Amino acid sequence: MADILRVLPLSWLSGLQKVAEILTKTFLVSPSQKTKLIHASERSVDDKTYYTFEFTAQVPNYARHAITAVCIGNGKFFTLTNGEKMKDRLHTVVDSFQTFNVS
Repeated sequence: MADILRVLPLSWLSGLQKVAEILTKTFLVSPSQKTKLIHASERSVDDKTYYTFEFTAQVPNYARHAITAVCIGNGKFFTLTNGEKMKDRLHTVVDSFQTFNVS
């Protein structure tokens, strides 16, 4: 899937909810963890789409609550993730997250 993401926009995955679910389960948590999507949004800046989503990941003895921003820029897959403890500050950081074109 990583090779596909280098050449196709994430939107090909048919919807924001599906993008968040696939990226969470494929790249952000262990396959043994159960995930639950809480919120997802997308924004476009300079012809790049940024996906932001909040999710929980559960294992038998531990739960993790995270907020993530993802984007593909310069042929690379970028993620920014942090936990709920700094939720308000992280939303500010995630909302300003951008990649720049490199020649």
